[in-house]
Amino acid sequence: MRKLIVALTLMLIFTALIAVEIKLDVAPFMQAKNSLQYPKMIKAAEPMLPYYPVRVLLPFGETMDSASISITDNYVAAQGIDIEHANVQQPISLSQTAEITGANPEIYLRDAFYPAKDWDYLGTQYYRGYAIAVLRLSLQIQFSKAGSACWKIN
Repeated sequence: MRKLIVALTLMLIFTALIAVEIKLDVAPFMQAKNSLQYPKMIKAAEPMLPYYPVRVLLPFGETMDSASISITDNYVAAQGIDIEHANVQQPISLSQTAEITGANPEIYLRDAFYPAKDWDYLGTQYYRGYAIAVLRLSLQIQFSKAGSACWKIN
C-alpha cells in the first residue's frame, strides 16, 4: 500500500511539472515583413510594425499562468528604412478635416529597441469548450538619433 501511495505521489508530481515547448519558425515572417497579410500594431504616434499572432491550444482544464519565450539568432535584417507612424483613428462619419498626428519623439529619437518586449500575452479565448492562449510576437526595430532605423529579426 505504501508503494502505491509513493508511486501515485510521484506520478502527480511529474504531471504537475510538465511544460509545453513550442518551436516556431519566423522565417516566413521575415520574408513577408512588408506584406499586408500580417496585422500591424496601430497606436497613435507610434510605428506601425507587423506582428506574428500565435494561438496555443491549452490542454483540457488547464489555464495559462505564465509563459517563457526564448528567442535566438538575433541579427539586423535591414538598415536605413523609414517606418510610418499611425495617426489617430477617426470615424468616417466626421467631416473631411482629419487630425494629423506627429511621430512620438520619445520613440523615434532614442537608441533603443521598440517595442521593448519581444512578445505579449493577450489573453485566453474559449471556443466550443477549448481554451486557446493568444500571444503576439513582435518584430523589433531600433531607431537611431540620426533618424535611420534597423530591423531586429529573432
